[in-house]
Amino acid sequence: MAPNHGDLEGIAVFGDDLTEINDTLILEFELLAALVWAPDDLTRDVITGLVGDAATRSEANGQPDTAIPLSHTLFLSTGHAILFHTLVAMVDEGMPITPTLLLARLRDTGHQREVAAILPELAAPRGVKPIPGGSDTPHLAAAVADAWYRRGYTALLARMTHATTTEPTATLAGHWAALTDHAITAERRWLSVRDTLASL
Repeated sequence: MAPNHGDLEGIAVFGDDLTEINDTLILEFELLAALVWAPDDLTRDVITGLVGDAATRSEANGQPDTAIPLSHTLFLSTGHAILFHTLVAMVDEGMPITPTLLLARLRDTGHQREVAAILPELAAPRGVKPIPGGSDTPHLAAAVADAWYRRGYTALLARMTHATTTEPTATLAGHWAALTDHAITAERRWLSVRDTLASL
């Protein structure tokens, strides 16, 4: 019997192009900056569009069908992931999002040192600055979701390629079926996220 490949949610696979990784990290940062500087209601809507609200995540045991689970590798950078999860927690609690409040929360949770290098630029972006009113925020979030979805297929293909060279022939169909189930679930989540973000 083939494994269900449940560990794929925590894997991010790229080809040999380092530019793709760099571009993804820039995109992640731009989304975080936009979330910090957008109006609170838009920040809330974009975050819940990506990962669902607290009630939805709780009802689905952290695996909503209509959003990307927080356990998945949505952000490549550990620092970016910490910042995003902190923003999610603040939105869940109904807190306003400002650089000062974000820093206070990071201090309270002991994560400030892990993201210290990112915070100055987040608090006062020098490069591509967030658009006033946050109109770019849903589009940046959609691009991050697209990158998550694409990495999932890259990981799926890498896993199946590995199975074809290491697993017994009789198990290959089972591997393919399990991986196809992951792809179907990911597509359902991705389409739901894209539809929600497009409506903002």
